[in-house]
Amino acid sequence: MSDSKKFKVFSVILFLLLFFCMGCNKKENVLFEEEFQEIREKQNANTEQEIKDTKEDTEKTNDLKEDAKENQQDKNQKVCVYVCGAVNNPGVYCLEKGKRIADVIEMAGGLKEEADLDYINLAEILTDAQMIKVLTVEEAQNEKTKENTNADSELKQKEKSVVNLNTATLEQLMTIPGIGQNKADSIIAYREEHGSFHAVEDIMNIPGIKEGVLKKIKDYITVD
Repeated sequence: MSDSKKFKVFSVILFLLLFFCMGCNKKENVLFEEEFQEIREKQNANTEQEIKDTKEDTEKTNDLKEDAKENQQDKNQKVCVYVCGAVNNPGVYCLEKGKRIADVIEMAGGLKEEADLDYINLAEILTDAQMIKVLTVEEAQNEKTKENTNADSELKQKEKSVVNLNTATLEQLMTIPGIGQNKADSIIAYREEHGSFHAVEDIMNIPGIKEGVLKKIKDYITVD
């Protein structure tokens, strides 16, 4: 082989080697850039998560501090109540906010033997300026009797105020709210013509008395 041919062959081989090397370097650069981009994305994601976690931890810490502050404020607040009646040491007592009647009774030396436990709610939460009177068994019984008497009186009064449409006189009918002399005369005339009312709703057969009027007077009338 002549020197010129050898030179050409050598030149081609050298060119191919250079081309191959350049291709490898380019490929390596691409791979390096991809790996670098992937690492950077992971780092960014980790940083964002760390920021989010830090923010959540800060919010939780602030909430705990706020709750602790409120609890401390509640503890610092006081309510003063007056305890009297069947307790050993009646008087005014100041306690932490949120305490119950049982707590202040204990401070007052406890209940006397004659105290009626059924007449007081020991679990009731105290309020400022509250008066707590503990009744004896005898006092509680008297209160119950008084309540029953009042209830009976109210019932009798209500019964007295109810007017029987079938037996009421003109004057009695006129005591019904909204019933004047004309309507009272009409009720009596209806009774004389048709007989007794069978239900309070029958009063709507009277001219001028409709459902609206019945709603207003139904608690004041009866047919029994």
